[in-house]
Order: sequence, then C-alpha cells, then structure tokens
Amino acid sequence: MYKRIFRSVCLTAFAVFIASLALIMGMLYQYFDGQLKEEIRTEANYLAHAVNISGEEYLTELSPGDKRITLIGADGTVLYDSESDPDTMDNHSQRDEVIAARKYGLGESVRYSDTLTEKTVYCAVRLDSGDILRVSDVQASTFTVLLSFAQPIFVVIIAVLILSAFAASRVSAGIVRPLNQMDLDSPSPVLEGYVASRRVVSGTMPANNVVYTVIYVPETETVEIDRDGVSLNIGSVVMNVGDCFE
Repeated sequence: MYKRIFRSVCLTAFAVFIASLALIMGMLYQYFDGQLKEEIRTEANYLAHAVNISGEEYLTELSPGDKRITLIGADGTVLYDSESDPDTMDNHSQRDEVIAARKYGLGESVRYSDTLTEKTVYCAVRLDSGDILRVSDVQASTFTVLLSFAQPIFVVIIAVLILSAFAASRVSAGIVRPLNQMDLDSPSPVLEGYVASRRVVSGTMPANNVVYTVIYVPETETVEIDRDGVSLNIGSVVMNVGDCFE
C-alpha cells in the first residue's frame, strides 16, 4: 500500500507540474507574440501616414532599425527595402499580406523558416497612392524558445522530482501508519453446518499483505451420559452419526 500511495503522489505532482509549466509558457509566448504583432501594426500605420504626407523619400531618410521596411508597388514590384536591393527581389503581388492589404487596407501574415526555428511576422498597409508599405520582424518559434530554456527547465524538473519524492514519502507514511497500527477484529464467514477453526481473525495489520487460512469442519453434538443413558454431568463424549455405545 505504501508503494502504491507513494507512486501515485509522485506521478500526480509531476503531471501537475508539467501541465502548469506548459500552460504558463504557452500563455507567455502568446502574450509576447501579441505584443510583437501590435507593435508592428502600430509602426506600419505610423510609417504609412508619414509616407502619405512626405512621399517615398521619408523612408530613405530613416535610420536603420530592428524591423524591416518594404515599399511595394501596386503591381507587386519592390520599390524600396531597408535590408536588400529591390532590384534583386521577386515580385510580391501574391504575398498573403499584400493581397489582404490591397483588398482591405491592412493585411497580416506569419511565415516560418525552413528549419521552423524562426518565424517572420508581416504587416502591410495600403497607401493613398495604391502602393503597399510592409513592416516585418523576426521572432523565435515556440520550438526555439523551448530549446533555449531546456537547461533551466531540466534543473527545475529534477528539483520538482526530488521534492515530490520527499513529500510523497511523508504523505504515504502518514496515511499508512494508522492503518498498520490498527487492531483487526474480523469474524470468519459463517457456513451453516460447519465450524471455523478460527472464529475471529485478530491482530495488528502487518506492513505487507498477509493471508490467513481458516479451516471449516462439520458441527458435532456433545452429550453427557452414564451407562443407563442418564446424564451424570461428570464428563462428556462426542457423538457422531453411526456411533454405538455399550
């Protein structure tokens, strides 16, 4: 019983920890992902407003930042890019965010790298001229985030296992101790016409399982008699069916 309780407590504690860890990391990742998308959306709208007022020259006067800025013509031709030569870039007319921006005025999309270690978040805004201004930024994927935290997570898991084992040992001992000290007083089952060799099984519950054997024998009748068949109350004999006395 002790081992069973110990194992159950350990497994429950570990499962709760893993579930909590996954939930917390998932919520944090979703929060920061939402923050990044909101930041890119805000910057794209700000730049689009500035370009509508000052023209494309506004982009060339910007200092290099951590986000990539791309100006795309109405036909998908790249007119400006803050990181690459526009003449070497493919036509962007079929990009998801460009199609959405051309249709709705604002488009967003996310694309993962071939290794799935990074993802790029895009936000495109349609300008008054019909051109598309796009802002993008690179973010680590969930897989990469987990890998970066692999060592501290492993250390925490080991610590949780040790603490769980200690707590499970204390809890299991506390549950089993009263049971082990409990006195038993269990009557043997009654079978009509038979007598149990042990009418009551009693004692202290051992640490391990124990089996008691109870033997049942046919009931007998005890009668006190003398030679003439008169009871003398001086002795007793056991009479079974078929016995003969002289």
